[in-house]
Amino acid sequence: IKPHTKFTAEIYVLGKDEGGRHTPFFQGYRPQFYFRTTDVTGAVELPAGTEMVMPGDNVSITVA
Repeated sequence: IKPHTKFTAEIYVLGKDEGGRHTPFFQGYRPQFYFRTTDVTGAVELPAGTEMVMPGDNVSITVA
């Protein structure tokens, strides 16, 4: 496994009824990511023109 400090991902944000988020998130959101045995915090960069991501949205994000 090779560590990286930046990656891009296509994500689907689970909605409230799916056991996911209740509120939208914005540029700079810093969630924790769980990789096997470690937790990592990263800042989310949204695509140009995307102000926020609502539960139930599909979006391409960059995490740095």
